[in-house]
Amino acid sequence: MTYIGSIVPVNPVIVVRRQSKAKSIEALKKTEIAIACSGRGSQSYIMPAMLKYFIGFKWKLICGYKGSAPMTLALQRGEVDAQSSAWISWKIRHFDAIQNGDLKPIVQVGLKREADLPDLPLMQDLTEDAEIKRILEFVSSGSAIGRSIIAGPGTPKDRIAALRKAFDKTVKDPKLLAFAKKRNAIIDPKPGAEVQKIALRALNTPKELVERARAATKGKTEKCQKNCKKKKKKKKKS
Repeated sequence: MTYIGSIVPVNPVIVVRRQSKAKSIEALKKTEIAIACSGRGSQSYIMPAMLKYFIGFKWKLICGYKGSAPMTLALQRGEVDAQSSAWISWKIRHFDAIQNGDLKPIVQVGLKREADLPDLPLMQDLTEDAEIKRILEFVSSGSAIGRSIIAGPGTPKDRIAALRKAFDKTVKDPKLLAFAKKRNAIIDPKPGAEVQKIALRALNTPKELVERARAATKGKTEKCQKNCKKKKKKKKKS
């Protein structure tokens, strides 16, 4: 696949409600609160799981909600205290609640901070461990790639060049930007070559780091760092 360009990144932002017992990074490492999620394959589960496993957040993940709207309703009702959802969604649907303090952003996911949230840390900003930083960057790659346009395998190079040129021109078109503003849609584009680099870096993540990321999604305890495979005991012949 070849990336033509990304229209907008999709940075999940984890928010907590005003009444939560923990409303700061340090408090979340000491006090357990409930966070909503849909399923184990969703970012609403994966991102909190990473923070729990690598950073030490004391989440209680409550999965089974059918989408972000039911999760937000549970948040408003006090069934849960936190939720992870795309910033482009929070900004359109619940920006008033964020501005008045009913919902407080705690941490964001991605490779670059949202322009609206320059002081809110990314997941990888919460650790000094170089390997954990790389793991969290790997997991955050999809957020940076965001809503992208991709060409299929075997597309000739001259077509790729023409498509990328057209994309770069389109996302700067005044009529498109005016239409997006009217619809409260965010346009924050990346050129295809830049998106391609993000994808290749993710694909080149060392296997042992990928395995540690996979372990985090399974909720295992990280004790062993290297050579962790258990040797099978040989059965004694009778």
